[in-house]
Amino acid sequence: MLKRASGLAGADARVKWCNRRLTRAGTSVSLWRSTCPGHARGAPPRSWFGGLRTCGSIWECPVCAERVSRARRDDMVVMLDRARALGYHPVLVTWTVRHHAGQRLRTVLDGLLHARRSVSAARAYKSMKKSVGMVGAVKAIEMTHGPNGWHPHVHEIWILRSALTPDTMRWITITLAVMWSKYVGRAGLSLPDALHGITVQDGNNAAAYIAKWGLQSELSAAARKSAAPGHMTPWEILARASGNNECSALWREYVAATNGRRQLVRSRGLTKLLALSPEQSDLDLADMMPEERTVLCVFEWDDWLRILRDRADLSLLIAAAEEEFSPAEFRSIIERYGGHPTDEPTADNIGPYRPRCYATGVGCHEEEDANT
Repeated sequence: MLKRASGLAGADARVKWCNRRLTRAGTSVSLWRSTCPGHARGAPPRSWFGGLRTCGSIWECPVCAERVSRARRDDMVVMLDRARALGYHPVLVTWTVRHHAGQRLRTVLDGLLHARRSVSAARAYKSMKKSVGMVGAVKAIEMTHGPNGWHPHVHEIWILRSALTPDTMRWITITLAVMWSKYVGRAGLSLPDALHGITVQDGNNAAAYIAKWGLQSELSAAARKSAAPGHMTPWEILARASGNNECSALWREYVAATNGRRQLVRSRGLTKLLALSPEQSDLDLADMMPEERTVLCVFEWDDWLRILRDRADLSLLIAAAEEEFSPAEFRSIIERYGGHPTDEPTADNIGPYRPRCYATGVGCHEEEDANT
C-alpha cells in the first residue's frame, strides 16, 4: 500500500511512523467514521484511525495528503460559494513552463516559482490586477512526470469584482504571456510558447478545478489515475517505487524538491473579505476530526502491533467502516483483525491529539523504543 511504500522510499522518521504509532496520551487505536459529509458536494462520510500520530506532510505522506486535500477542497468550495453570493467572479489562471527529460525537478520548480514571483512584483502586473478588479487569489502547485520529464505548474483562482468579457480575457492572456516569457527567460528556463505558457479560463472552469483538486492525493485506485496517458502523478510514482529503481529515484527527487514548500496559498485579505475561517496548517488539518463522528471499534495496542507486524491491508478496514460491507461483514472483518466493535463513541477516544514533538521538532524519537 502507498503508506508503507512512503516509509520505504527515503521518508524521514516523522513520515515513516505517521499513523502507526500512538500519540503520547494514547493507549489504544480507534476506527472512526464521520456522520456527516464534508462541504464538497456529494462527498460521502469518511473514516480514519484515531489515537495515532500524524506528520501533516502534504507532499510525502499519502494518508495526511488525503486528509489535508479534502479539507482544503472543502474550504475552496466554501470560498467560491461565498464569493459568488457576494457578487464576485472567479477566474482560473494556469502558469506552465517548457521542460524536457533530464531536467531536475528542483531546477524547473525553482525557476517556475521564481518567475511567478517576479511577475507579481512587476508594475505592469500590479496595474493589470487593479484594472480587472482582483480582490484576492488562491495559488496551488501541482506536478506530474511524463516522457518530457517533470511538469510542475501553478493553478490560481482569481476573485474579481466583475465578470470578464471575452475581449478582456484575451487581453489578460496576452498581457500575462508577455510578462511570463520575460521572467521565465530570466529564471534560466526555456521560453514558453504563446499557446501553453498562460491559460485564462472562466468561472465554470474554476469550479470544475476546485471539484477535482487534490484528487491525486486520494488513496482509491480511481483517484490515482494519471491526468494524461503516459504521465504519472507523484502517488503513482510512489506506488511503483518498490523494486523499481527509476521510480524510486524519481520519488526521492520529488521529496527533496518539495520539502518545506506550501502546496496551496490564499492571498491576504481574502479571509476577511469572504468571512472565511482562518487558514490552518497542514498538520492541524491532518489532525482535525469532524464534530459529528462516531467510533466504530477499538484496537488495543497489542492488537495494533500485530496488525503492523503482519502488514495487514488497512484499506480493508477503512472500506468496511465506510459502509462498503454489510453490518455482519463489518463485524466479521473487525474481529478478524482483533478489534472490538462498539456502537457508541468512547470518552477516551474523542478528539485528535497532536504530539508536541511534531510541532516543535523536539523529542521526536523519545518514545521509539516503547512504541515498537
